[in-house]
Amino acid sequence: GFQGQNFELIRYGTGRSCPGIDFSVPLIDLVVANLLALFNWSLREGIFAEDLDIEEALGLTVHKKSQVK
Repeated sequence: GFQGQNFELIRYGTGRSCPGIDFSVPLIDLVVANLLALFNWSLREGIFAEDLDIEEALGLTVHKKSQVK
């Protein structure tokens, strides 16, 4: 059983924060931003950019003014 002295059963970082957390959180943002930037975005056939309504409603947070169809 676990009596408190079996340190091989304690996960890494127990009792202290992970030293790599300050590096990993910004890195996740960078990876996601790069994936979004490099993705080949395109509209379905027959839909044009001029037809899209991207107007926003005012408020504490940003919401679409009309529902996405």
